[in-house]
Amino acid sequence: MPVTFDQSDWGMLAIGGGVDIHATSSRDKYDHWAAMVAVALDREDRLTSLQRQQAALAEAAYRERALVLDLRTEVERNALVQDVALEGTWDWDIATGEVFYSRTWRALVGLPDDARCTGIEEWTGRVHPQDMRTVQTAIARQLAGAAEPLDLEHRLLAADGREMWVRCRATTVTDDAGIRARMIGVLMDVTGMPVRERRG
Repeated sequence: MPVTFDQSDWGMLAIGGGVDIHATSSRDKYDHWAAMVAVALDREDRLTSLQRQQAALAEAAYRERALVLDLRTEVERNALVQDVALEGTWDWDIATGEVFYSRTWRALVGLPDDARCTGIEEWTGRVHPQDMRTVQTAIARQLAGAAEPLDLEHRLLAADGREMWVRCRATTVTDDAGIRARMIGVLMDVTGMPVRERRG
């Protein structure tokens, strides 16, 4: 007897013993058995499929939670490193012109945490006039494709009017087309440090 139901086909059902294939009632009974077996197999197959999907979703959710925890740990670690090292980081999206300045960067230049500063001028606008040309040239070289990362010292005017020496290190990141898309850097207060210590 063929074991089929709807679109599924589970093969054949073999019935042992004497079978009167001409009796309508017997034939109906065996057909009914075959249909019941097909329905049971369909349900078991769907249940197994759902269990596999559930396991896959649980595994995906576990991996996602692990990634979120790893990312959160990395962010917290980076923030702690910045605080201890007294290095402020910044990330300049060259295409949009927007810059992200870390909390430590803001503190170094005397800005409160909630200060609105999203442009590169927040840094370049504080550069001492006598050092402005050097800084602009270094930035231009990076944007033009300089092989070496930016690394320079210059004077900077803090928000409270202090004049400080800072060391700025930065590198550019290209997009898939090879175009300079971002410049990422750190700013360190080296005021009062001997030149040899400042240059590491």
